[in-house]
Amino acid sequence: MNIDLDDIEAKAKAATPGPWKDSGGLVNAAESAVAYEVMPPDRAYIAAVNPAVMLEILHRLRATEEALRLSYVALEHFRDCGLAWDNERNRPTLLSEEQDAALDALRNLGFGNLQGT
Repeated sequence: MNIDLDDIEAKAKAATPGPWKDSGGLVNAAESAVAYEVMPPDRAYIAAVNPAVMLEILHRLRATEEALRLSYVALEHFRDCGLAWDNERNRPTLLSEEQDAALDALRNLGFGNLQGT
């Protein structure tokens, strides 16, 4: 599934600001309704995923992706040398099969194709 995070962010910023609340049959934001004739489970979901929540989720997702990208760059450098980081000894050590597989998994998720890698 391709998710356009920039599009979601733009829509969240353009939406009626939260907090939103389930008002029995509709979802309200401040003094105006943002959704009408919505089923109860959908009302609760829509109210919970208001623009402020979505912007925070996007912020956290982007920060996580950047942390993974930077981790991938560091791990790939170690792999080029046949090394990994040993936390117990606080020094490089030989790359294990599990660490090599983890790098491959990150690459398969697209982190090997990101700018800066």
